[in-house]
Amino acid sequence: MRARLRSGGTAIVAMGQLLPQKAIHDVSAAFAAYRAADRGAHLYLVGSGSMSGDYGRRLQDDVERL
Repeated sequence: MRARLRSGGTAIVAMGQLLPQKAIHDVSAAFAAYRAADRGAHLYLVGSGSMSGDYGRRLQDDVERL
């Protein structure tokens, strides 16, 4: 990750527990729209997913589609 951050591309970081009420799904959707204009951009989701259950799996699916 450190090497990617040094590459000079756009890095967007979202930090916090990966829970539905934190609306990380909105972050990933907004990033997908942004990435259409900036193909070199990267989204980093940083936080605990230990309590996320099905939501964590849905986020993973969303990210894989990006």
